[in-house]
Amino acid sequence: MMSALFIYSIKSVFVLAVLYVPYTLMLHRESFFRFNRFTLLAILVLSLVLPLCNFHFLAEDGLPTTQMVHQKAEAVCTPIAHKMKGTTPVPPEVREKATPDAVYSDSWSWHHILSVFCCVGMLATLLFRLWQFVRMGMLMRHGCVWKGKEDGLTIYCHADDVAPCSWMGNIIISHKDYTEHRNEILLHEQGHILHHHSVDILLLTLVQLVQWWNPLVYMLGNSMRDVHEYEADHYVLQQGVSLSQYQNLLIRKAIGTSSFVFANYFNHSLVKQRVMMMHKGRPNLWMCGKVLYVIPMAIVALSVFATPKVMQPVEDGISTFEHRFINMKAIESSHQNK
Repeated sequence: MMSALFIYSIKSVFVLAVLYVPYTLMLHRESFFRFNRFTLLAILVLSLVLPLCNFHFLAEDGLPTTQMVHQKAEAVCTPIAHKMKGTTPVPPEVREKATPDAVYSDSWSWHHILSVFCCVGMLATLLFRLWQFVRMGMLMRHGCVWKGKEDGLTIYCHADDVAPCSWMGNIIISHKDYTEHRNEILLHEQGHILHHHSVDILLLTLVQLVQWWNPLVYMLGNSMRDVHEYEADHYVLQQGVSLSQYQNLLIRKAIGTSSFVFANYFNHSLVKQRVMMMHKGRPNLWMCGKVLYVIPMAIVALSVFATPKVMQPVEDGISTFEHRFINMKAIESSHQNK
């Protein structure tokens, strides 16, 4: 089970790499924010789905069937044959006691260790994310001066100087910001909520659990949050807020950071890039055609994962043989120790 999860994680990293790297080269500076957002979401979904697919017709079938079978069997069985040299025959009474669940220390090879390490990392990442989520929920209520509803959204107004942020249908804002910049800040957070950016972050978190050791998935997370900010800024300007007034507010609010990883931020580090995006005109529609790179890259990934149909029973048989050999060695070692 753990080995299968580790292999799935490796495949997921490969898919994300071949799809996200071209995005950073061709699309991330374009101003079609919603289109870029859906592209990133597609990359996340494909990185979870494609590793589970195995289309046999995409496999390399250049070698004759018998030659492929021979090469596969030789690659796996040769190391086992070397291990068997010098071993003594196992008595029939000991062989009869062999069970499929027999385990011994020599069977813990490098891929078993990496599999355990991968699972421990996933568990640690999950606990860390859950702790951040709990902290955010506690901070919503701790120090809250008043709680109210506006346009179907729940607003938590704090006495402390907290950074404005939103999560699902909830908005956190300080009493000072609510008094001085209520309209702009609430519109920005409303933009996050109406575009369901919190759902995007949940999907991103799921992929980060699988690929917690992959730096590219955190880079994609930064790209996703940048697109969220651009989209929310665009929503504010569509509601009639003055461009110069809003940009001045962004610059003033750029100082300070927020501790909410799950939340959508009004306060963001790339303020300069956000201001530049506001001045960009509408992109040419033909630029959207760049996203078609996803199709050949996805086919490449599927081709890498594909296994010739004739090889599947051969691999299953070899795996069964190797498992039985390990069990036999375990029983033999136990018998010799006695």
